[in-house]
Amino acid sequence: MTEAEDAALLRRAKSGEPRAFEALVKRHHRHLYFLILNLIHNHDDADELCQETFLRALEGLERFKGLSSFRTWLFRIGVNLALDLLRKRRRRVVLKKALAVKKRRSAPDAAISLEAAEVKTLVDEALKALPPKQKAAFVLVVLGGLNYQEAAEALGVNRGTLGWLLHKARIALRKKLRPIIQD
Repeated sequence: MTEAEDAALLRRAKSGEPRAFEALVKRHHRHLYFLILNLIHNHDDADELCQETFLRALEGLERFKGLSSFRTWLFRIGVNLALDLLRKRRRRVVLKKALAVKKRRSAPDAAISLEAAEVKTLVDEALKALPPKQKAAFVLVVLGGLNYQEAAEALGVNRGTLGWLLHKARIALRKKLRPIIQD
C-alpha cells in the first residue's frame, strides 16, 4: 500500500471512476476500522463511523488538495468523527454518574458491584478516561502504528503538540495503571 498507488487511485476516483474509490476503501478500511474501534470501543459504532468516514471522503474528494497522504486525510476525518462521538458520550456519562451517586446512597450493594466491574476492566477504562485528543494521539501512534508526522496531520496539530499529547497520555495511563504495574 504505497502513497503513489493511493495517488493514482485518487486521481481516477476524482475523474469519476467508482471502482477506484472502491479500491481505496478496500485498501484502508481495516486500518481505519481498528483506529476508530480503539478510540470508541464499540464495534457497531466503529462500523458506522467507518462508513461515515468513507462517505465524507467521497463527498469531499474534489476538496482534497493532496497536501497530506490520502490515508492521513482519511484518518483525520475518522478521528474527528470519533472525537465527536466521544464528546457526546462524555455528556451522557456525566449524567449517568450523577444518577449513580444518587442510587449508591440508597443501595450500597450496587456501588460494590460497580467497583468490582471497574477493577476487572481497569486497563480499558484507563484508556477511555483519557481526554479525547490524548486518547486519539495514543491510539494513532501506539496502537495504529502511525509515525509522529502522520498522527499530527490526522489530528490537525503540529508534531510538538502531538508529542505533548502523547506525553500527557502516557503519564495518565501510568498513574491509572500503577496498581497493575506494581503487582
